Amino acid sequence: MAENSIYLDYNATTPLSLEVKEAMLEVMEKPFIANPSSQHQLGREAKGIIESARECLNASLKGSGGEIVFTSGGTESNHIAILGTLREAQKSHPKPHVISSAIEHPSILTLVETLEDQGRIEVDWIDAQTSGVVAPEAILSRVREDETSLVVLQRVNSETGVIQEVEKLTEKLTSLKIPLLCDMVQSLGKIPSDLNELNVDLATFSAHKIFGPKGIGALYIKKKTPFISPYKGVSQERGRRGGTENVLGIAGFSKAVELATQDLPFSQSTSLRDEFESRLKESPLNVVINGEGARRVGNTSHISFPGIDSEMFLIRLDLNGVYASNGSACASGAQEPSHVLKSMGLDDTLLRSAVRFSLGRFTTTDDLNRVIELVIRTGGELM
Repeated sequence: MAENSIYLDYNATTPLSLEVKEAMLEVMEKPFIANPSSQHQLGREAKGIIESARECLNASLKGSGGEIVFTSGGTESNHIAILGTLREAQKSHPKPHVISSAIEHPSILTLVETLEDQGRIEVDWIDAQTSGVVAPEAILSRVREDETSLVVLQRVNSETGVIQEVEKLTEKLTSLKIPLLCDMVQSLGKIPSDLNELNVDLATFSAHKIFGPKGIGALYIKKKTPFISPYKGVSQERGRRGGTENVLGIAGFSKAVELATQDLPFSQSTSLRDEFESRLKESPLNVVINGEGARRVGNTSHISFPGIDSEMFLIRLDLNGVYASNGSACASGAQEPSHVLKSMGLDDTLLRSAVRFSLGRFTTTDDLNRVIELVIRTGGELM
């Protein structure tokens, strides 16, 4: 980044931390990283790195009731979880029934929509309330006993930062033996991620959201969850996912998860975010905090500035060295209003003027003071 620039797009990705880099360098400095599937000593050494990392993730996430499968990232984890669950479900239901919130990450939405369009599944889409929360009772009201094969609800929304009430679903769904997939990519490192306590059947994670390397993620599968790998004839990752494992990335991911767990008290703080929002609301600008009435993670501020075009706003901020966004990085480029805000039922004025500021480990009070001044000045010029 340019000197004096301010990065406020941590929900899109995070910089690689020094500790993670050192953990990866330790692996890189080995004379040779063999294929973990090889049976010789070098292969066993590479396999040992992977298994140590798997144990670390299980310990950090308290996932003793299941297994960790390493993938290329959150998107692949979500795809394997959905396709693997539905493949098993199709043994007894030719056209499985799925319930999904309408505010999921695009990697889930596009896959589920494609399967629905192909006539392979039936889907009930559940919109969020104006608060950004998807009501658990709305999901449970659509459950078809002996027919519903999968429920999908994220833990934290990447745009608004709203924490979803996943724990209110698990007891009922467990009693009905209906698997619940929880995308936890945006919650890891921000709120407690105790898998045994949350009691979800499938959970997905990504390293680059927690100061780890890109291109590595994980899927958690609870024991006895109905699941058949969508990959045929694979031996890696205990038959769950094919392809030679990314040993270097896995080592970095393991360290990132360890650090994220230790850093949780700091990450949960809302003081910087609250000060940022409070001062903007006191400014001459018209400011609407999306999701303000709900529980939110402490780093995310999703703000609509009615009367201001968010694309032009972001360009002006960028030119002044402030890097923010208007939604999920995986959906950018489409120039379409946020599907999350649409699901919340917000009007077009709020949709077209929304900007997401996501804070991180290196964000300071001085940074936010500068950003507040720039936002107020730029907003006034664009109105």
